Amino acid sequence: MSKHLSVTLISAILLFTTLAFACDPGYYYAPTPNDLDRCLPCDYGYYCPGNDSANKCPPGTISTRKASTSCMKCPAASNEERTVCFATDLPSDAKEIKHGQVLLVDNKQPTYYYISIQSDIDTLNYDPLLGSEVTFLNNIKGFENSSVLVYGSIAYGKPTKENSLFGGRGINATLYAPNYVQSPVVYIVYLSVITLSSHPVTVSVAVYSGVSKFVNVKSTNFYEHVYINDQRASGLNSVQFTFENVPGNSRINFTTILNNNNYDMIKPYTLYHSTFPTILYPNPFNSNMAVHSTTKKELKTQTSLVANQIEDGPFVVTLEYGGTMDVMMSAQIQVSPLRK
Repeated sequence: MSKHLSVTLISAILLFTTLAFACDPGYYYAPTPNDLDRCLPCDYGYYCPGNDSANKCPPGTISTRKASTSCMKCPAASNEERTVCFATDLPSDAKEIKHGQVLLVDNKQPTYYYISIQSDIDTLNYDPLLGSEVTFLNNIKGFENSSVLVYGSIAYGKPTKENSLFGGRGINATLYAPNYVQSPVVYIVYLSVITLSSHPVTVSVAVYSGVSKFVNVKSTNFYEHVYINDQRASGLNSVQFTFENVPGNSRINFTTILNNNNYDMIKPYTLYHSTFPTILYPNPFNSNMAVHSTTKKELKTQTSLVANQIEDGPFVVTLEYGGTMDVMMSAQIQVSPLRK
């Protein structure tokens, strides 16, 4: 076989291979050792115009669907992942913050921040309640009794009392930020923070992404089937119970009994509660009470949390459970006056 014929044959084989595995628009070429699944859908933040390659969206554009063939233009800037457009009114001096970061909060004017929170929703089965809790912990020595006021928004880069959808105040101020924008990768929460003290306050940031269900308790005895099939990205699932209109100067005994609906072993779990009246979303970071169930896996588990409530208002407990949940839960709340 002549050299010219060999080169022609090799070129023909390469051309045939390329044509045989050409990917449709929205997909890119990704060969495997077994030549299987060569075409994969473009990921979030990327676009595949049909040239077998995956291209990251340019700055100022996003793609929020897999297998996108183009990117959408933002009215302002976009995040690094190219999945969310920043709010047009985001102040130029707004600072990005992250879990574990320590901040010095001013006492004269609000400081503006934004935080990117990892999304773990299934966009085909979206629950608008799924979100994350952001806590500003007053746990730095010398500032334990200082309070802050926080306003949060998904839509406005400069949250105020008038335009914010959620907020928090007090010691260990905590807000709950639902993923209203339904971003599949990350979503942006905009924050304005100011101290309620006469001096600047040092706080640390904590993000908790474990709450999967909220339950409003209507009576002192209730029974409910709790089924959560999708495990949060944090590896946890939590259920938050709120019992409204508890009188002040009361002693509350919250007892839970869990039975696995599939006759399997109940995993260990923890009850969290904060005695600070402004904490409406107790989690492992902001709670000063935690009661752990037995460390063994059992078919039936009972755990009680006893706390004193000084002011009138709701009594809130979070039950944190590792993994998916399919349990029959009964709970009893006993409220009695505190002895003087």
